[in-house]
Amino acid sequence: MAAWMGAVAWMGCGSSGLLDGNYQGSLTKVGGQLHSSTALSSAPKGPIGVTVLWLPYWVLAGSSPTGGVTKGGGAGSGGAVGSSGCGPATPPSTTSDIAHNAIAASKAVMYGTTLPTSFLLPLNEPPPASAMVDLGQSNGRGQAAIGTVIAFEDVNGNGQYDLGSPGTAAEPILAASIDVSTHTDSRAVLFLNGILPRDLPWPEHAQQGFNIVIQGPTRIDLEPNSTPVNIDTAFGTSYAKAINTCGSEETRYEFGQASPPAGASIGCFTAFDKTGTLVSTTYDWDAELEPAPCTHVFASGSVCFNAGDTIPPTYPACSN
Repeated sequence: MAAWMGAVAWMGCGSSGLLDGNYQGSLTKVGGQLHSSTALSSAPKGPIGVTVLWLPYWVLAGSSPTGGVTKGGGAGSGGAVGSSGCGPATPPSTTSDIAHNAIAASKAVMYGTTLPTSFLLPLNEPPPASAMVDLGQSNGRGQAAIGTVIAFEDVNGNGQYDLGSPGTAAEPILAASIDVSTHTDSRAVLFLNGILPRDLPWPEHAQQGFNIVIQGPTRIDLEPNSTPVNIDTAFGTSYAKAINTCGSEETRYEFGQASPPAGASIGCFTAFDKTGTLVSTTYDWDAELEPAPCTHVFASGSVCFNAGDTIPPTYPACSN
């Protein structure tokens, strides 16, 4: 996992390229066998397609692109002397981020309604522009993209893989060439249109255009163009939560909220004047919420009560 993470964590947007629009790379097709290590939960109802799904680094790394929040302390977490009481409240603010669980898909080759035992996928044009990332941000040059070969169920019958949208599931992935959990014998497709940075664990002699790469013990190794890129139903299930459930996920950060929701982690802070008399009690809180499918909210706030104010019973007793 660490090698995949280090190799792709530099990815960002960019536009500089070295190849012209007519792809002339030496690897023009990729093929392999389909292994059914695990049974599908249900038989596919629509046509089955095979394509390359171009991925962001965090899907390969098996982690979320957005971190959580630090939990607050318990009741009685602090005290201060010399305070004059509650100050002005922090204005509430909200930031939002849409995390795409897959970036783009290449043109698909369609099969029947049963999983093919083998496949052959032409690679006759570069990945979609949205999948290309800038190598210049990591002392390289040009662009690159990384993807997994997948078999998918074409639910709407349009002959392509549909990524979904926030709260709308992507089309089901039935098998894949990368195991996002362990990367055991994982094979991927690397597209290079430039010069790879030397300080990253990519193969030193990757060709311009498409390459087949495999997870190695300490780096990502280059494989011959004739290497089969087998796909496995067990690997496909690794994407069930990250991709099949949500085409994209929204993460919101809500700061300066007034009242803590049920289940929030709450800490308190008391303040005293110079004579040692209590002047205020402040409650800081944070919570992780899922108000809707594929929507994650990290909320936090602070509430201050002056001495003499009635503190609702939902707040814990604060003793310092």
